[in-house]
Amino acid sequence: MVGDERNGKVRSITCVSAESLVGRPLGNYLVDHFLEETKKTWFYQGRHPRLRIDIGLKVLRPGSSDDKAQCLNEEAYNLTRLKHSNIVRVYDIGTYEGLSFVVLELVKGRNLRKFLDELKASKKTISLYDILNTTSTTLDALDYARKEGIPHTDVKPENIMVKENGNFGRCTKRV
Repeated sequence: MVGDERNGKVRSITCVSAESLVGRPLGNYLVDHFLEETKKTWFYQGRHPRLRIDIGLKVLRPGSSDDKAQCLNEEAYNLTRLKHSNIVRVYDIGTYEGLSFVVLELVKGRNLRKFLDELKASKKTISLYDILNTTSTTLDALDYARKEGIPHTDVKPENIMVKENGNFGRCTKRV
């Protein structure tokens, strides 16, 4: 089992839902609010209290195997090797109360899937320029990662962020 490594003890997981982490510390970080979930992870906006910066927190769901925790750590390690303006930065990894997590640059906005669903529901469209810009930006980040020997293995709209201002932002890789 993956656990809190302080004093060599494993502490039990006390949360049962994604929302139950909100307002709690996660290692050296504070969990401010829940953003979204995937099949394997929960995403939060958090805060680094000493640096006074907002951060993203990607938390492996409780009960996940050690293999999934190892994959999460490997993903974080690989992302730290990539220095590109459209690839999310990793600041730290950790384990707290049995929860494995990654501390990421916070990209405020929503994923491309949600953005497109909102456009469809509102019957709005995006310009050809934005479509081409998004495609170009995404392909540039993917090409850079591939050239660095770290190909993205799960390209999909859920892994591409649209910033709050509508500009297309950083690509993320999810385990």
